[in-house]
Amino acid sequence: MSQGLLLLTKIFNQKMKCSWLNKENNQECILFFNGWGMDANSVSHMQTGSYDILMLNDYNPVSPITEDLGSYNSVYVVAWSLGVWAVSMIEPTLPNLTKAIAINGTQNPVDETEGIDPLVFHNTLRYLTKQSYSGFCIRMFGGVKKYNENLNRISKTDFDKQHEELISISRQLSVDETCEFKFDTALIGSDDYIFTRKNQYNYWRNRTRIVNRAISHYPFRIFNNWEEIINL
Repeated sequence: MSQGLLLLTKIFNQKMKCSWLNKENNQECILFFNGWGMDANSVSHMQTGSYDILMLNDYNPVSPITEDLGSYNSVYVVAWSLGVWAVSMIEPTLPNLTKAIAINGTQNPVDETEGIDPLVFHNTLRYLTKQSYSGFCIRMFGGVKKYNENLNRISKTDFDKQHEELISISRQLSVDETCEFKFDTALIGSDDYIFTRKNQYNYWRNRTRIVNRAISHYPFRIFNNWEEIINL
């Protein structure tokens, strides 16, 4: 972990959440790095199969994983949106991994050509209200119709906590000393209004294998189980 991140951890005296979505002493584990402000609702419909699932979220700030993962034969990373950046912040603390998949995100998350446009990001933070967050969710799902079809996928996280998390992420980015974590696959959504397809492609094209799908920023509506993601 970088010195800047250690300082932020001390200042905020908080750490990201680690929650088991499934823990049945399976031989394989998935570390799921969720998006900003998201909770388990985003993936509650997905069948776990033979995987234990550890969800990481609430990056206020990003902090080391303290769960013991040494008993697993295989450990996978599935990172979505700003979760892709969060992985790179704690890469040295992760165990040896079998495979890592990035979905609709980059490790340069606020950037004109490789991430979210800086003006858009900072205006989102500056003018964030409950109403503007609803607008963000509409863009995340790909329009009003899909938003209404996925109301049960919207995070139930308290709005003030979401706001605090975004402030924390902004501050962490200002002292960012990330590693460049090696992803095996990047899934890029052609209908993503948050991380545009063009900017995702700019980032990943010389770094890893790319899979293109006609999906919005929220990707999990096309998946029924975690195995489908691991097999991308």
